[in-house]
Amino acid sequence: MTMKRTSVRRVLAVPMYRKTDVRASSRLRVFSYLDALRSSGLVVDVFEPPARDVVNRGVGVAQLLRMSVGADLVWLQKRLPPAVVLQMWRCMGARYVFDFDDALYACPDDVSASQFNRDRTLSRLKRVLRGAEAVMAGNEVLASYAKDFVQNVHVIPTSIDLQCYDHAPQSAENSIPIIGWCGNGEVHWKNLLLLKEPLQELSRSHKFKFTIIGSRNHPELERVFGKNTPYATTLVPWMSEEDMIQAMTQFDVGVMPLLDTDWGRGKCAYKLLSYMALCLPVVCSPIGVNRQIVHDDLNGFCASTSEEWVHALDALLASPNRATDLGKQGRQIVECEYSKEVVSKQIVSMLQDCAKG
Repeated sequence: MTMKRTSVRRVLAVPMYRKTDVRASSRLRVFSYLDALRSSGLVVDVFEPPARDVVNRGVGVAQLLRMSVGADLVWLQKRLPPAVVLQMWRCMGARYVFDFDDALYACPDDVSASQFNRDRTLSRLKRVLRGAEAVMAGNEVLASYAKDFVQNVHVIPTSIDLQCYDHAPQSAENSIPIIGWCGNGEVHWKNLLLLKEPLQELSRSHKFKFTIIGSRNHPELERVFGKNTPYATTLVPWMSEEDMIQAMTQFDVGVMPLLDTDWGRGKCAYKLLSYMALCLPVVCSPIGVNRQIVHDDLNGFCASTSEEWVHALDALLASPNRATDLGKQGRQIVECEYSKEVVSKQIVSMLQDCAKG
């Protein structure tokens, strides 16, 4: 039986993670926009369960369904709830929008194939996509996958809150340039290993430091980059987002190596955008959305091979003025296409339309 609607549209946000979780996906794609949505006239509630997988347990399902009563729209972020939840939403007359920023259909690079329940995951993902009123995909690669199951697909990139970056004090010029990476080393350690040979070769012609922020004390990163390198290294286990932004102001170049896998091709390049927001030139693997964001000799370089990584980093370290110009171009790209101010308008408009039905 369909619930009676009022003139005020109510949205229930169901993020994948809690706001305080170290994984930034929900913070960046859901919590970041709540104020803008509420200012637009929508009533927005948030289902924030005590544990990541509680939605798949009886108590989590019951709590979620109670909060869903009276909702015009459910904003489902990355979660793949059981069929009973989708059925109950239909009975309540609550449509849902599905938002995802990872290749959920692929085995993550940091997970073994034996640990990834492919059949179950694909079954749930396809069911969620087919029943969605609309889909918010973090990039064109994810959007292309979703379009096989639903027509109403929007590319909504993960945005950058430029106010957080503009308030970060800029560091003094480094006497020795710093090549830097930030993220979760526990998840991305295989990607970082792509830099082992290029950095060793680069050290033959340049003196530099390599900094990893978010190494999480991963043993492979400690083994490869922690000691006995021909260049100076700094491995920082973890930092708050605010401290991480401040630490990145010390970088001279930001890097984003990425394996060419189904999972890698679905990444949304938040690292690149973070570097670019700080006017840093970037070097990245030309995988997935990276190719759309980074343009050779405009805001950085793409590098597929070890030789290309060395060439790109050499070009930036050898010409600081050129690197500065590329960094400024990158900042302009973020301001025009990936800022929170720009993306929030897209999200508000989409969710308002979907809530009206």
